[in-house]
Amino acid sequence: MITLKKILTVALMILLMSICAGCGEKITYKSISAVEGQKILAENPNVILVDVRTPQEFKGKHIANSILVPLEDLRNGDFAKIPNKDATFIVYCWSGPRSKDAAEILINKGYKHVYEMAGITEWTGSLEGTRVNAND
Repeated sequence: MITLKKILTVALMILLMSICAGCGEKITYKSISAVEGQKILAENPNVILVDVRTPQEFKGKHIANSILVPLEDLRNGDFAKIPNKDATFIVYCWSGPRSKDAAEILINKGYKHVYEMAGITEWTGSLEGTRVNAND
């Protein structure tokens, strides 16, 4: 015979399982192409574009409207330039490895919306710096 106590116990278990369905999910970053990055930036002007290369590389050539947050700063725990963990970020480097490392660091520090865009070498949009031509 099914008792009220059994029904309530089963209902409570179902409720707890549904509440915790996403509890163990790990937030991850998404890898995107330069074309996808340009589309995201065009659709959302609040996205923060982060160059994780060195200051010298940034000075030479960087994507317009990006900010410099060197990978070494992130590795050393310096997140002062990007304090809002709820903002959306696109991180990039020259060809991919550093942006992947940076995206992983950001996710592990609680940033929720991180895109990793391999490199500036694929970018067809506007560039700034002292060397902005393809032959530089």
